[in-house]
Amino acid sequence: MKGKVFVIGLGLIGGSLAMAVRHAHPEAVIVGMDLSEKNIQLSMLLGIIDDSVSSLEAGACEADLILLAVPVNETVKILAQLADMDLKSDVLISDAGSTKDTVVKAAQPLLDKGVAFIGGTLWLVPIKAALQQPNCIYSNMHFICLLPGIPSKKKKLSS
Repeated sequence: MKGKVFVIGLGLIGGSLAMAVRHAHPEAVIVGMDLSEKNIQLSMLLGIIDDSVSSLEAGACEADLILLAVPVNETVKILAQLADMDLKSDVLISDAGSTKDTVVKAAQPLLDKGVAFIGGTLWLVPIKAALQQPNCIYSNMHFICLLPGIPSKKKKLSS
């Protein structure tokens, strides 16, 4: 992947996701956003992100992949804001929230606009059990599982 990845939330989960992207796709440009200036500075120092932005729009509008790693209530607010933005036509959005019902409902306006959204969740389970599950990505002793079944554009998900 040579595109731009926008990670919202650079704590343990968001930082781990950004590191996994960095490891798998070193040519990707990773931009981060966090309320904590310490998290931003540490992520820059460690080379986890290439740049940071202070506004959602500044990071989201040019992103090819948007990863939300914030509490579910914040994810809902961010999804509503993203639905009102002029995002790239082929952007893919995912989250790492612990619950999907609320998030999927909040993502519906994006889906209605044709934006690809795949819900994700973080599993802290024994490695042997997680390795037996489909759609899991191993990252930093955690498994990120992508949850199928949310309507989205098939073309976008295959590329």
